[in-house]
Amino acid sequence: MENVNSHDVPVEAETPYPCFVPYRETKESKVTLYCVPYAGAGPRVYNSWYEQLPEYVDLIGICLPGREHRLLQSPHQQINSVTQELSEAIMSKGEHEFILFGHSLGGLIAYDLACYLTREGFSPAHLIASGTLPPHVRRKAAQPFYAMDTDDMLEGIANYIGLPNGIGSNKRVLKIFSKIIRADLNIEANYEHTWEDRLACGLTVFSGMHDPDAKPEMMELWQELCQGEFAHYCFDGGHLFIDEQFENCMSTVSFVALKVLDRINQS
Repeated sequence: MENVNSHDVPVEAETPYPCFVPYRETKESKVTLYCVPYAGAGPRVYNSWYEQLPEYVDLIGICLPGREHRLLQSPHQQINSVTQELSEAIMSKGEHEFILFGHSLGGLIAYDLACYLTREGFSPAHLIASGTLPPHVRRKAAQPFYAMDTDDMLEGIANYIGLPNGIGSNKRVLKIFSKIIRADLNIEANYEHTWEDRLACGLTVFSGMHDPDAKPEMMELWQELCQGEFAHYCFDGGHLFIDEQFENCMSTVSFVALKVLDRINQS
């Protein structure tokens, strides 16, 4: 997981959308990539991506309440409120073609957001769901992390994917992180798949070969949720393979963006 002490907190850009952190935004761009972070993280986990993306792609990180420049705001507790906030911001922005990317919990949020936007006639050009099980085959854990006491919850997360560097040595940071991660895990554990329509946009899924949860063979079931183009890429690594296989993942994201650009040019 990210080192919570290794980056400066992003300065909130001059934007009416506090959930957006634009890491690259130009008038010449053709495609916008919105990136939703995984549980417990903020948008800065994506802050170096723009260096690897084509120049025609804008990069906007999603900042949910309770982290970075929104630190004093209470975290969302349900996915409906997350989707409502993000959909209003994206539709208000009146963007050109856009891609939604999310890893782990971020992938689940990106999927729910894509479904909602499609219902509203504002479909993304593409969805990339990374390291997250298809929502229609999820099973609730007998004892989810969010329902444990803080020590057991943090120990469980540490054994699963590790904790941010330096978390244990700073009680204030630990308290903040615990509040955020518990809220995020609550969203994931209590998610109910209610969308009946299959996505019309293209769908690409990323999996980690050694991910203990989102196993590659299960990720193939994402195809049942879309009627558009589907692709599955499996990378060497565990649950945080997007960090372990950064360059390969970025090449694949760029390839998806290129396909979207080709469709724009042909229309």
